[in-house]
Amino acid sequence: MAKLYEKFVLNFYKRELTGYKVYSFIIDWQLDELPGDNLLPIMRTDIELEGFNRKVIIDIGETKTLISTNLYQIFAYVKNSKFNGKVSGMLLYPTVDYELDQKYKMAGNDIYINTVNLGLSFDEIKSRLLQ
Repeated sequence: MAKLYEKFVLNFYKRELTGYKVYSFIIDWQLDELPGDNLLPIMRTDIELEGFNRKVIIDIGETKTLISTNLYQIFAYVKNSKFNGKVSGMLLYPTVDYELDQKYKMAGNDIYINTVNLGLSFDEIKSRLLQ
């Protein structure tokens, strides 16, 4: 179900945000020197929204609580992005019974924790995703 939700949100943004590039991407680690191994994990974003001088990296989650590994992951994506503009991150959780709208400032970047209530009408879901 998580993969279905992720694809829905990705395709929703592709359709609705005509002024943005919408894609999933592999971010390279910003390493001081290349290692002689392949042990570092691949950083593949779920969704990236790129507009003029602004990028939002979205990671899709599925929980009622903020899991530290999700927060570390979105922070790593944001800090390793090579985009030459403002980079923000968002953890986006599906829900049917609660709402989250949290913003943290971390090392100069905005990190958002948001939910989308899938129990609402499509127009309400659309409005929420476009916020």
